[in-house]
Amino acid sequence: MKPSFFILVALILTSLESVGQLSKSKEKTSNLIISLSDNWKADSLANNKFRLGNYDRIMKSEIDNIDTSFLVQYFGKPNSIRKTNHGLSYWYYVYDTKAIKNEIPFECIVLSFNFNHSNKLYFLSEVTLDY
Repeated sequence: MKPSFFILVALILTSLESVGQLSKSKEKTSNLIISLSDNWKADSLANNKFRLGNYDRIMKSEIDNIDTSFLVQYFGKPNSIRKTNHGLSYWYYVYDTKAIKNEIPFECIVLSFNFNHSNKLYFLSEVTLDY
């Protein structure tokens, strides 16, 4: 009797947890880019920590229909554009110790927006550059 009771309780708890996960929806990347746009551009030197405080939200967001012109329209010109074997990678500095007054330059954190050859965002990644 006891083992079947524990199995039943475990099944109920598992099903409740999975229903709860279904109700959580991720932020769409495009909506997040639009809402962060003005402050993102104001932190173009990546030194006032706005970008640093929000890049994790972007990394966890759900990628939707974004192309390079949309990204540049709302986030401004990237710090770097890299050609890859998959397409283009638009690099935005998120945290740059070189740009912080009285800070010893040691690293730069980059948020990379990776576009395929069809000019559609397919992947977000983080890059850390050492000085």
